[in-house]
Amino acid sequence: LYLNISANTLDPMNCSRIEADDGTKTKHQYMISAPSEVCWKDGSMQQELLPWAVLFFIIYTIGYPVLVAWILLTPASREKAQSDQFLRCMGTGSTPRTNKKYYNFRSKYSTLYFKFKPQYYYWALIIVLRKLLIVTFTLVFHINATMQLSMILLVCFLAYTLQVKYNPYMSRADYEDILGDMDQAEYDDLLKRCPQPKGIGYEHFAEENRDHLKKRRFSVTHVHFRSITRGDLKAGSEQALKFLFDYN
Repeated sequence: LYLNISANTLDPMNCSRIEADDGTKTKHQYMISAPSEVCWKDGSMQQELLPWAVLFFIIYTIGYPVLVAWILLTPASREKAQSDQFLRCMGTGSTPRTNKKYYNFRSKYSTLYFKFKPQYYYWALIIVLRKLLIVTFTLVFHINATMQLSMILLVCFLAYTLQVKYNPYMSRADYEDILGDMDQAEYDDLLKRCPQPKGIGYEHFAEENRDHLKKRRFSVTHVHFRSITRGDLKAGSEQALKFLFDYN
C-alpha cells in the first residue's frame, strides 16, 4: 500500500519527452501516466496536481517513516516493544491482566513490531526505507531505464542481504530459542514489571527448563509404537505448522 500510494503521488512529477519512430522528440514533456497531458505548462492538469502531489509526498511518503521512527526509536518504546515481544513468546500478554505495563502500547502499536524478534523490533523502518528508495529511484532515473533498474536492483539486493544476515522475523518456531537466550536477571525483571497469574509463563523461568531450551534440537530418544488418535494428529499438525511456517 505504501509503495503504490507513494508511486501514484509522484506521477505529476514523472514527465518525459515523447520520442517518435524516427528518433525525434517532442518539444514539451508529457506525463508518463497520462501521455496526453503536457507538463510544466500554465493551466495544465499536471500543474494543478503538482502542489497537491508535493504536499502529499511530504505528509505521507516522508511523514509516515518519520512518524514510525518517532514512535519506535525512543528508549521507552524500545523497552516496551522488546518486553512485549518476550511476553508474546511466552504466549501471554494479550490482556491487561497479563500485561499490566505494556498492554496499552501493544494495543496501539503492535502492528509495527509484532512480526519481528525483540532485538529487531524496529525492522518495519527498514522495510519502509526500502520502499521509499525504490519509489525515489523510479522517479529520479525515469529517463535512463538502465540506471533506474540498476539502482532498484541494488536496493533489493541490500535489503535481501540484511534479511538473510539477521533473520529479523519471529515465527512461532523461534519462541523457545528466544526465551532460552534470556538471562536470569532479564526473566526476573520481566516478572517484576509484568506479574503473571499462576500457571502462565512460569515454566519458562526455571533454570533447568532454560538449559533444555538452549540445548533442544530435533532428536529422538525413544520411539513407542501405538495407535494414532485424533489428538495426536492435531498436535502433530500444530508442530508441523510451527516448524514449516517461517516469516524469514
